[in-house]
Amino acid sequence: DWSSDVCSSDLATALVDYAAKNARFYRNRLAGYKDRSTALTLEEWQSIPLLTRADIQEAGNSLSSRHDLKAHGDYKIEQTSGSTGEPVKVRWNAVTSRLHKAFTMRDHLWHRRKLGGKLAIVRRLPEKVIKNTGHGQVGRWALGHASGPMAFFEVTDSVGDALDWLLVEDPDYLTTYPTYLNALLRESERTGARPERMNQVLTFGEVVPLDLRQRCQDVWDAKLVDMYSRSEEHTSELQSP
Repeated sequence: DWSSDVCSSDLATALVDYAAKNARFYRNRLAGYKDRSTALTLEEWQSIPLLTRADIQEAGNSLSSRHDLKAHGDYKIEQTSGSTGEPVKVRWNAVTSRLHKAFTMRDHLWHRRKLGGKLAIVRRLPEKVIKNTGHGQVGRWALGHASGPMAFFEVTDSVGDALDWLLVEDPDYLTTYPTYLNALLRESERTGARPERMNQVLTFGEVVPLDLRQRCQDVWDAKLVDMYSRSEEHTSELQSP
């Protein structure tokens, strides 16, 4: 096994072998890695070209396995929002959902978030979320693990209302767009009011301006952590970075 605790050489070898045999896209890219008698070395693993956004868009269905993986459950097509270019479409099933939860929890642990803390989400919300939750607390935020409460607030033109809501909720963590965070920080500077318990702000959906991390630290004494979300039409990705 490699010294890394992320992936063993045996698992990596099996994954590469399967991809080379069962996905047209990888047939050529990984031709030299299949049907091996020995496990991949770390150097060989690192030499495999990274999959780019352009690769995914151009490859289309050739990235999918030619076998129907019934044991993984039914799949549905998801796509990114396209806020930074042409959307990327992927297949999403029970197995990828479980992996998403695992990666989400890993991120919480990496950033040492208190799972008992409160998460506030300020963003554009689908109608069904507004109907079911309004502006209030709903559910837990750690994707199936025991955690603190989660509260939603629909993005509005009144940044003052959003800041007032944050002051009442007083969350440990906030998820919102970089541009809206910038507006909240300006309003906080103007009024002198700030959420007292705020520890981290998780941004998504846009490019973070160079000065925003420092402003967040200066105004709210909170760390900014940016994340890549797969789609703006879902709320599950907001429970992770």
